[in-house]
Amino acid sequence: MLKDNDGPVLQPGKGGMRMPKKMTNKEMTAEISRLAATQQGLIRAVSQDIERLNVIMFAMLQEQGLAEQTECGSCKQVIFRPMLKELELERVCPSCGGELDIDDTDADVDAVVSEVVTEEE
Repeated sequence: MLKDNDGPVLQPGKGGMRMPKKMTNKEMTAEISRLAATQQGLIRAVSQDIERLNVIMFAMLQEQGLAEQTECGSCKQVIFRPMLKELELERVCPSCGGELDIDDTDADVDAVVSEVVTEEE
């Protein structure tokens, strides 16, 4: 390897490119911490965007009469259920796994959906 007037170490045959410097353990730890913080920030931002989109979507469904709000008897979590033909009604609480005490049938969903469709026409 060549030294250029006590300057940076140059790689032979690489057109004078600098050789990569090895990171110290302290630098490596700092870089890993920085990357982890950046990753956590991105995850937080994406999670907030998804939550906002869910709120908007369920508000739109409720406005059209295609969503139902109920409360879990076990954990008291408020649950929003879309009432769409293509989706099966949730009968289990997503928070605690307890069974929801709801007397709906798929026929009720069809009735609600067809009622909303006829109102729009």
